[in-house]
Amino acid sequence: MKFKCSRDALGHALDVVTHVIDSNVTLPVLNNILIRCEGKRVYFSATNLEMAVNYWMEAEVVNEGGVTVPAKLFSGYVNLLKDDQIECSVQDGLTLAMNSAGSKTKIKCIAAEEYPTISSIEEIVSFELESEGLPESVSQVSFAASSTNTRPVLAGVYFDVEGKTLTLVATDSFRLSEKKIQLSQPVVQAMSAIVPTRAIQEFARLVSKEGVEKVRVVLGKNQVQFEIGNLELYSRLIEGNFPNYQQILPRSLKTTTSLYTNDQSLAVKRVNLFAKENNNKVLFDFQKDKLRISTPATQVGEEEGELPIALDGDPGTIALNSEFVLDILSHLGSEQVELGINDSKSPAAFKPVGKDDFVHIIMPLKLQ
Repeated sequence: MKFKCSRDALGHALDVVTHVIDSNVTLPVLNNILIRCEGKRVYFSATNLEMAVNYWMEAEVVNEGGVTVPAKLFSGYVNLLKDDQIECSVQDGLTLAMNSAGSKTKIKCIAAEEYPTISSIEEIVSFELESEGLPESVSQVSFAASSTNTRPVLAGVYFDVEGKTLTLVATDSFRLSEKKIQLSQPVVQAMSAIVPTRAIQEFARLVSKEGVEKVRVVLGKNQVQFEIGNLELYSRLIEGNFPNYQQILPRSLKTTTSLYTNDQSLAVKRVNLFAKENNNKVLFDFQKDKLRISTPATQVGEEEGELPIALDGDPGTIALNSEFVLDILSHLGSEQVELGINDSKSPAAFKPVGKDDFVHIIMPLKLQ
């Protein structure tokens, strides 16, 4: 195997594939990247057995073949090179020689035959998505997923595609995000699946880096495949049934108001300095012309802030987790937020002002 390419192209390829590699693996070969030269292309593959990525780039291929290279060492070395052109070749069976104008190195490798096979997906449903705004949409939802595997179905993002609408949902049972994305073409059949949070976040990262106009999503029985330009990202799906979340989404709200997102965020951050001593409990008191945000007195003190508002509906009070509120305000992606409640025992709803494609709810805390 032998090929020549630019340092920037090789560095980009390694950045794409190395993110799926885990630091703690049982098989040494999983610390490596599989590199194959075929025709005029060099293919790069990496997997952790739960998620995998394939990427190809055009290069000057001198000899075809394949080998697996230690990912961390290879990527770190390439990032330290200044020379624009690099020549890579396999010598003495399992040694990768890298030559450039200012440096020469050799890296011990493992045979390509020892690398796990990345199986192709058996397609059930596929659809295209516009890349513009897609990473932000994923971010709005994925942060609300559970960070533990206590309930595996909550450790991912629920995909529900029907007609021309893709719905993304995530919850940790204390908060929930729902985002609706319109498709240009209807799917041939409705389908739902749960994609691991890490996989969907890696998908969003790659979309933002590759600069393509559209991406393709393929859902199979127990796998999902994301096609983004020159790369393919695979992931296993999470087995199980996602909770029937729609029954807790408020259909109407008795009390609503709109605020500038940054103003509310600063007010909650000030109160949060004291709320940390009270399990992050913050009171939101909706009055006719102001929203009072406060926390009960703690050992370190207390804080009460007021924001001018135009209230639509009845006055009311609710207690919420301040960290959860700050999370949604940082992921909302809108200058203004619509905040609504029904009563102190029902979830509070957060929406971008003027948009109906996203809603985030937070379950209330006891007032007393």
